[in-house]
Amino acid sequence: MGGYQMSKLLGAAFAVISVAILNGSHSFARNAEMDAALDTQFELMRKQAPLEIDEITKLTNVMRIGPSITYTYETKIPEASWTPLLREAAFQRYLKVNCLGSKNARMILDHGYSVRHVILDDQKNFVANVLITKDKCPSP
Repeated sequence: MGGYQMSKLLGAAFAVISVAILNGSHSFARNAEMDAALDTQFELMRKQAPLEIDEITKLTNVMRIGPSITYTYETKIPEASWTPLLREAAFQRYLKVNCLGSKNARMILDHGYSVRHVILDDQKNFVANVLITKDKCPSP
Protein backbone atom coordinates (compact mmCIF):
# COMPACT_ATOMS: atom_id res chain seq x y z
CA MET A 1 0.00 0.00 0.00
CA GLY A 2 1.42 3.37 -0.97
CA GLY A 3 2.68 5.11 2.16
CA TYR A 4 2.23 8.59 0.74
CA GLN A 5 -1.36 7.99 -0.39
CA MET A 6 -2.25 6.30 2.90
CA SER A 7 -0.68 9.08 4.95
CA LYS A 8 -2.52 11.71 2.91
CA LEU A 9 -5.88 9.94 3.29
CA LEU A 10 -5.53 9.34 7.02
CA GLY A 11 -4.05 12.78 7.57
CA ALA A 12 -7.20 14.39 6.18
CA ALA A 13 -9.34 12.41 8.60
CA PHE A 14 -7.09 13.13 11.55
CA ALA A 15 -6.90 16.84 10.80
CA VAL A 16 -10.33 17.17 12.39
CA ILE A 17 -8.70 16.48 15.75
CA SER A 18 -6.51 19.55 15.31
CA VAL A 19 -9.56 21.64 14.46
CA ALA A 20 -11.36 20.43 17.57
CA ILE A 21 -8.37 21.34 19.72
CA LEU A 22 -8.02 24.78 18.12
CA ASN A 23 -11.73 25.41 18.65
CA GLY A 24 -11.38 25.21 22.40
CA SER A 25 -11.16 21.54 23.23
CA HIS A 26 -8.41 22.00 25.81
CA SER A 27 -8.53 18.50 27.20
CA PHE A 28 -5.79 16.21 25.99
CA ALA A 29 -8.16 13.26 26.29
CA ARG A 30 -10.65 12.13 23.69
CA ASN A 31 -13.96 13.99 24.02
CA ALA A 32 -17.40 14.35 22.41
CA GLU A 33 -16.30 17.20 20.13
CA MET A 34 -13.46 15.13 18.70
CA ASP A 35 -15.73 12.11 18.30
CA ALA A 36 -18.33 14.20 16.44
CA ALA A 37 -15.70 15.75 14.14
CA LEU A 38 -14.28 12.32 13.28
CA ASP A 39 -17.74 10.85 12.72
CA THR A 40 -18.54 13.67 10.28
CA GLN A 41 -15.30 13.12 8.36
CA PHE A 42 -15.78 9.35 8.30
CA GLU A 43 -19.34 9.73 6.98
CA LEU A 44 -17.96 11.79 4.08
CA MET A 45 -15.31 9.15 3.42
CA ARG A 46 -17.92 6.35 3.42
CA LYS A 47 -19.98 8.26 0.84
CA GLN A 48 -16.91 8.38 -1.43
CA ALA A 49 -15.95 4.74 -0.86
CA PRO A 50 -14.38 2.76 -2.26
CA LEU A 51 -11.34 5.03 -2.23
CA GLU A 52 -8.30 3.86 -4.20
CA ILE A 53 -5.18 3.76 -2.06
CA ASP A 54 -2.91 2.27 -4.71
CA GLU A 55 -3.17 -0.08 -7.69
CA ILE A 56 -3.97 -3.10 -5.49
CA THR A 57 -5.72 -1.60 -2.46
CA LYS A 58 -8.90 0.33 -1.83
CA LEU A 59 -10.48 1.64 1.35
CA THR A 60 -14.02 0.25 1.59
CA ASN A 61 -15.16 1.46 5.01
CA VAL A 62 -14.18 3.56 7.99
CA MET A 63 -15.96 3.77 11.32
CA ARG A 64 -15.50 4.76 14.93
CA ILE A 65 -16.93 2.96 17.94
CA GLY A 66 -15.89 4.72 21.12
CA PRO A 67 -12.13 5.25 21.04
CA SER A 68 -11.61 2.62 18.32
CA ILE A 69 -11.30 3.68 14.68
CA THR A 70 -11.47 0.92 12.08
CA TYR A 71 -10.42 1.18 8.45
CA THR A 72 -11.42 -1.72 6.18
CA TYR A 73 -9.50 -2.35 2.97
CA GLU A 74 -9.84 -4.67 0.05
CA THR A 75 -6.68 -5.95 -1.62
CA LYS A 76 -6.18 -7.72 -4.93
CA ILE A 77 -3.63 -10.01 -3.26
CA PRO A 78 -5.48 -13.28 -2.45
CA GLU A 79 -5.50 -14.40 1.16
CA ALA A 80 -3.56 -17.56 0.27
CA SER A 81 -0.66 -15.41 -0.97
CA TRP A 82 -0.20 -13.54 2.31
CA THR A 83 2.90 -14.88 4.02
CA PRO A 84 3.92 -13.97 7.57
CA LEU A 85 6.55 -11.69 6.02
CA LEU A 86 3.92 -9.85 3.95
CA ARG A 87 1.69 -9.45 7.03
CA GLU A 88 4.62 -8.05 9.01
CA ALA A 89 5.38 -5.61 6.19
CA ALA A 90 1.75 -4.42 6.29
CA PHE A 91 2.00 -3.93 10.05
CA GLN A 92 5.20 -1.90 9.67
CA ARG A 93 3.61 0.27 6.95
CA TYR A 94 0.56 1.05 9.08
CA LEU A 95 2.75 1.66 12.12
CA LYS A 96 4.80 4.16 10.12
CA VAL A 97 1.70 5.91 8.72
CA ASN A 98 -0.06 6.16 12.09
CA CYS A 99 2.94 6.92 14.28
CA LEU A 100 5.26 8.85 12.00
CA GLY A 101 3.19 9.72 8.90
CA SER A 102 1.87 13.07 10.02
CA LYS A 103 1.43 15.16 13.14
CA ASN A 104 -2.35 14.68 12.92
CA ALA A 105 -2.13 10.89 12.59
CA ARG A 106 0.05 10.64 15.71
CA MET A 107 -2.15 13.14 17.57
CA ILE A 108 -5.15 10.85 17.31
CA LEU A 109 -3.25 8.12 19.13
CA ASP A 110 -2.02 10.62 21.72
CA HIS A 111 -5.66 11.55 22.42
CA GLY A 112 -6.58 8.01 23.41
CA TYR A 113 -7.87 6.57 20.15
CA SER A 114 -6.71 3.29 18.66
CA VAL A 115 -6.62 2.63 14.93
CA ARG A 116 -7.37 -0.77 13.47
CA HIS A 117 -6.69 -1.68 9.83
CA VAL A 118 -8.65 -4.71 8.61
CA ILE A 119 -7.58 -6.14 5.27
CA LEU A 120 -9.77 -8.43 3.17
CA ASP A 121 -9.00 -9.87 -0.24
CA ASP A 122 -11.31 -9.22 -3.20
CA GLN A 123 -13.27 -12.39 -2.32
CA LYS A 124 -13.91 -10.92 1.18
CA ASN A 125 -11.56 -13.43 2.84
CA PHE A 126 -9.89 -12.14 5.99
CA VAL A 127 -6.22 -11.33 5.39
CA ALA A 128 -4.92 -9.24 8.29
CA ASN A 129 -5.91 -7.20 11.31
CA VAL A 130 -3.43 -4.51 12.35
CA LEU A 131 -4.08 -2.66 15.62
CA ILE A 132 -2.09 0.52 16.26
CA THR A 133 -2.08 2.09 19.72
CA LYS A 134 0.09 4.80 21.20
CA ASP A 135 2.21 2.27 23.10
CA LYS A 136 3.24 0.60 19.80
CA CYS A 137 4.69 3.86 18.43
CA PRO A 138 8.31 4.84 18.87
CA SER A 139 8.84 7.95 20.96
CA PRO A 140 8.59 11.13 18.88
